Amino acid sequence: MNLRQIEAFLAVFEEGTFSAGAARLKVSQPTVSKLVDGLERALGYKLFRRTGARVTPTDQGFALYRDMTRVKRGFDFLLHQAKGLKGQQEGGGRLVVGAGSALCGTLAPRLIARFRARHPAVHVTLEADGARYLIEQHIGGTIDIFLETSTTHSKEFNTGVGSVPTQRFAEGEVVCVLPAGHRLAKKNVIEFADLAGEAYVGIT
Repeated sequence: MNLRQIEAFLAVFEEGTFSAGAARLKVSQPTVSKLVDGLERALGYKLFRRTGARVTPTDQGFALYRDMTRVKRGFDFLLHQAKGLKGQQEGGGRLVVGAGSALCGTLAPRLIARFRARHPAVHVTLEADGARYLIEQHIGGTIDIFLETSTTHSKEFNTGVGSVPTQRFAEGEVVCVLPAGHRLAKKNVIEFADLAGEAYVGIT
């Protein structure tokens, strides 16, 4: 298994056809087919079902997609870090900040901007993902500090893969956005128990 095979798999998975995947990677369709075939041989099972021009991921393909995405993202992150060292001031150091999906596009950039204004020599990188991944990377030393939301005031953050000490620095309200006529729409306060059995869309 190599990075080119992973890129080909992701392109076909996300674009829906080998030809569209090849166009995204700016290579020929036979090249993408060869890369995916090689990956399937290395793994010992099929990743796609071919139906004419369209392809449908197999169960194994769906299961691997998230992990393959993280591998590609990790490589892109490494490449970004390596390129960033070129313009880094000597002795400035580096800081890797993690943030959950709800904060990576709102609070985290503002905090990083304030930090950079005070410490311009420090190279700062923002890594966005879910709480479980952030804790794993923090415990492993890849992420220095991370920002995440919590509905409790516990002094530790735990997702089952380990726990880390926390520091509360802001508070806010959790709100529900409901369609008109929903049974909970007229309630002033919605308890978690009220949401039992409800389908919802949330940020993870």
